[in-house]
Amino acid sequence: MRILLLGLLWMLWAVPVEAAGNEARCDELGANCICSERLNSVAGNYSEASGPNFIADDATTTKKCAIDGVTNAILSTDSDFSTAYRVDSSGQAFTALPSGHTVTNVLRTPDGRGAGFAGHNFSGGDPTARRSLRFYKYYSTDYGWVGGACLNGNKLAQLMHSGGAGGGPVITETAGQWSFYGVEISEGWSQNGGGCCDGPGPGESSTLADPLGSPSTFRGKWYRFEIILHNATTSGHSWFEIYAKNVTDGTAEIRTVDTSVAKNFGSANWTSTLATTITQSTNHVDFLIDMFRNGTCAGFAGFSHVLAAAWSTDAGQRIGAATEIEGGTAPLSANYPNDVGIGADPAVVFSENFESSEATFSARFTGGSTAGIDVSTDVPGRSGGVQSLVLIPSGLAGQMYTQLPSDYSELYLRYYVKYLGNVSHHAGGYLGGYESHSSYPQGDAGIKNGDRFISSFEQQGGSPRTYLGTYNNFVGMQGSDDGAGNYYGRDYLVTEAPALNLTTWQCVEMRVKVNTTASNANGELQIWVNDTQIQNFIPGSPVGAYNGVGTWTTGAGSAFPGLQWRDRLTYAINWIKLQNYSDVGTPYNVRFDDLVVATRRIGCLSTTGADTTPPSAPTGVYVAQGD
Repeated sequence: MRILLLGLLWMLWAVPVEAAGNEARCDELGANCICSERLNSVAGNYSEASGPNFIADDATTTKKCAIDGVTNAILSTDSDFSTAYRVDSSGQAFTALPSGHTVTNVLRTPDGRGAGFAGHNFSGGDPTARRSLRFYKYYSTDYGWVGGACLNGNKLAQLMHSGGAGGGPVITETAGQWSFYGVEISEGWSQNGGGCCDGPGPGESSTLADPLGSPSTFRGKWYRFEIILHNATTSGHSWFEIYAKNVTDGTAEIRTVDTSVAKNFGSANWTSTLATTITQSTNHVDFLIDMFRNGTCAGFAGFSHVLAAAWSTDAGQRIGAATEIEGGTAPLSANYPNDVGIGADPAVVFSENFESSEATFSARFTGGSTAGIDVSTDVPGRSGGVQSLVLIPSGLAGQMYTQLPSDYSELYLRYYVKYLGNVSHHAGGYLGGYESHSSYPQGDAGIKNGDRFISSFEQQGGSPRTYLGTYNNFVGMQGSDDGAGNYYGRDYLVTEAPALNLTTWQCVEMRVKVNTTASNANGELQIWVNDTQIQNFIPGSPVGAYNGVGTWTTGAGSAFPGLQWRDRLTYAINWIKLQNYSDVGTPYNVRFDDLVVATRRIGCLSTTGADTTPPSAPTGVYVAQGD
């Protein structure tokens, strides 16, 4: 028999393996990602962080969690790792993962029993306006909650005081019935929650008794959970939300609890006083997944991809999905270091790096004043080029407009911008659509008409400008006119207010998705700056409110209703533009570079791409022969 050792070694290169380190979403969140533990290790990579009761995942090398304040520990248990946990590399938990996942190992509890906790202890230096814990949980096909020999198997998560010294809420789940308890004075809150609340939880419809369904809905499925605490301090109103999504079946995410909204449950009510005034008397800093089960409870639970994040503003930010679990691809730029060759990718609709002569690249655009165009040798740090575009407000505007080859229902626009001053009236990047396709830009300002729409990311905040916001003109605009029948563009980022950062190159990306029927407001808008998501406006998220003039403020209010970009389906996104329009104060030039328009996420410039090169053939290996 021949043992083809060389061939076997070569084949190993083709086996998909999830890379070590943080998950991709942590890297996208940047400093807002506090800790990331993928729980994707073989059993041998779990070791004692502080005695047998605290376990570290040694495959995580950066941004490690610290459960109960124990440095580097992600798991706790009342015994040791080998008793409380198992690691599977095949079986039902893998079958239930979404297609496109890169998971190779699943941490789980043993059959018939629970385990300890997983999670993170936020430190005093972490932002406090908004804190979140996101994780994935799998329910085996025979999973039991409560009944018979299973006395208690329905705990999901808990917020505790520092070092695990008590606290609440304790969040429980019994086959779709959601509840929490432990919001009491004795557990670090300013008021007693009165034993409240049974599912589905404050903020949800009273008719929605089982928001995630019956036991058969849970068993054999992976769910993504995200728990958010608003105002993680002992000063002012604090409240929490819980989101859940069945990722095995890909159903819609549901907000199962929102304690900022009062709700009657009959025997115990979450009152308006609790919903609007309750505070923390002791800060709840331990965000924990609770794996406790009491008695003999059928089945097991699996866990994966734990991430904790924190923000200094409370503006609707979310951790959201792990692409390693739910599939998806890396941003387009990851495959094209310094954007070299990106224009040839099938997903790219248009690209320009402004490296040719002014006459050459300006010929690809129409409608811009040539007097308002120049070039500069100033380029972004990761650019592979040596010059950038300068738009000069010659007269009123310098602009570069192009009609796209078709109508697109969803597009991404990415560019780099450097603002040299803060008085430009309209300066930034624009996506839009005209029902009557035009090779030249048309008038958009003040128009609320179904035959056109515009979405832009530009300077906002009065004069002088103080932050980056949106300017959106479309038929579904909320609010009143200006008294003269004009509907000027609406800003959706007054709460988030990303920094203008004068004289600094910034990578900006926006995604626009048009509504799918003429009368529906199910359009979307998503914004990133320097690969950090600023906001994702989709039907149902974020929570906030419009004011009388149609400006959106994220925070208290109701779920975002979506966007009605158009009221007819005869057109979609069919043009893009870069512009510097200044009619107030001293005009300043604005520099742009590395423009890409694509049908998928682009991402900022990368300096290294995905390594698709197979390893060199091994040397010093011979073929052994035998019988």
